[in-house]
Amino acid sequence: MQKRNPHSSRKTIFLTGASGLLGRALLEKLSDYNLICLTHRTLLSTPNIISLKGDVTQRWFGLNQDEFNHLAQCIDYIVHIAAITDFLSRKETTFRTNIDGTRNILELAETAQASLFHISTAFVHPSNQVIDGDASYAYVHSKREGERAIRESGLPHTILRPSIIIGDSQTGAIAKFQGFHLVTGLITIGGLPVLPISPHYYVDFVPQDVVVDTIAACIDRNSIGSEWWLTAGEQALTVRAVVDSCVEHSHRLTGHSAIPPKVVDSDLFERLILPVFLPALPRHQQKTILRALHITKVCTAQPLPSSWPDLERQFNLSALPNTELTLVRNLEYWAATQGYGSKQVALEPTKVSSRGGID
Repeated sequence: MQKRNPHSSRKTIFLTGASGLLGRALLEKLSDYNLICLTHRTLLSTPNIISLKGDVTQRWFGLNQDEFNHLAQCIDYIVHIAAITDFLSRKETTFRTNIDGTRNILELAETAQASLFHISTAFVHPSNQVIDGDASYAYVHSKREGERAIRESGLPHTILRPSIIIGDSQTGAIAKFQGFHLVTGLITIGGLPVLPISPHYYVDFVPQDVVVDTIAACIDRNSIGSEWWLTAGEQALTVRAVVDSCVEHSHRLTGHSAIPPKVVDSDLFERLILPVFLPALPRHQQKTILRALHITKVCTAQPLPSSWPDLERQFNLSALPNTELTLVRNLEYWAATQGYGSKQVALEPTKVSSRGGID
């Protein structure tokens, strides 16, 4: 690694989480920078990228002090994406990665005197009243604590808070399907008989290309000192709208018309339905449905705040794409990659009506 040249126009970014969903998508957008990517298991083979094997949960990432100091001399910006996002991970593991890992990143930022761009989550919003024992508790609490450590550090930083990240807004393409795709896929094939959440709650999701464009714009302009909510906000779909869209397009995408899940009160589900319904299923189906139902823990009674209007003005970004159309593009991509499109029915283009809905 070459030492940072203050007179060079080509800056160097230290990126964590480069092998993950968002990191992979971001790599292409940062081609004008030198990239040093911290990876835990698999080294990246992408040209013009230095792949550094290390562990964000360890001080100095497992490097010795000389190696750490040399790394600090090479970088201008830090983009911290690496995090445990799986609600089924052990609380201790989530805390160690998302809280201790962030503190280790702060030590690098201070040593390097580098600006930090931290990718948090929109579900730290106070309206998300998660409590210890909820499936999403460890994740949300760890992200709140990570943000608190950053603010208290006094170091130059910007925090970006995306909601659920799904595939590309135009093609639906994504490197790895997420919990959102599991849920909507099950609904589309009629494989989710019950959904324990109010139909009026909001499911806030944003396409990965929009999130990546925003992160890249912040870095390009070295926009420091802001906190951005990367959410659909008032444009978010309700649970009922998501279910209706999946069911509406099920025959076109899979060749079969799905029976919509029964949307029931979560307390009723936990007390009466789950103890009877779940044990009757094969074990692999139990695990799949339990994992799918965890997404209900990040649905909100009110729309989340959104920074898109300000982002559009400040960075000259495009408006947030139509949310329902983005959902359908993702359903189409999911169906095609699962073989439904090629085996049963060709996927036809989806049209957006003049009122913004889907024809």
